[in-house]
Amino acid sequence: APLYSWVSEAERLKSRQKSVRLKGLSQESKHIYQEIEAAAEKGIGMRDLKFKTNYPGPLIRKALDTMAGKALIKWVHTIQAKNVKIWMLKDIEPSREVKGGPWYEDGEYEHNIVTTLYKACEGLVAKKEQTAQSVTDAINRAGLLVGKTLHAVDVEYVLSALELDGKLEGYHKAVSAIVKKEGQSTMTRGKEYVYRKKKGGTIDSPFTSVPCCVCPVADKCAEGQEINPTDCAYFGSWLDF
Repeated sequence: APLYSWVSEAERLKSRQKSVRLKGLSQESKHIYQEIEAAAEKGIGMRDLKFKTNYPGPLIRKALDTMAGKALIKWVHTIQAKNVKIWMLKDIEPSREVKGGPWYEDGEYEHNIVTTLYKACEGLVAKKEQTAQSVTDAINRAGLLVGKTLHAVDVEYVLSALELDGKLEGYHKAVSAIVKKEGQSTMTRGKEYVYRKKKGGTIDSPFTSVPCCVCPVADKCAEGQEINPTDCAYFGSWLDF
């Protein structure tokens, strides 16, 4: 039997579609495209393209411009080096390591986004008990952050900050569910972490409000960087407590 018979119809269709997209490109451009494709959501920069292909810079730049003009690839800013272009396929969503999560816009940290989420999370939990996932779903449905989709791990940062600030409190709540399998129903029990409005008063303490513990960009904070403790308003306020 011919070798291609071992390839699924879906894979053959994908291969044909790729051939159509790359039609007219030089062999060098196709090679560069393959390296960008292999980099997936992490993308690849100019220096790594030179190393992997051994092509001169002008040739690579011309190929990149050509493929970008055909809407095959795109470039994005990386939070690690905001002036460096990282290339990836047009329909790929950059990874968190590249894009920096919802707190960043074009590689720049946006404090207003954190403030907006802080208020939204506090308001939602004030109405009724919520899990991180239910808060996430509510914010996404409302389209609060235009062009962005939040994940529960993002919202966890904000809810943790609210908890340490004494605005909310969290606890493990017992939950149960009926699971149907092969015509039989089984009751399962477990626990989930839920948040609710803080009951009673709060006691201000510098040890329960360390801003670095819940800062979503703490791992990017360092002296000499754009995000640093010297310019951090929250850190300064905490030291003055």
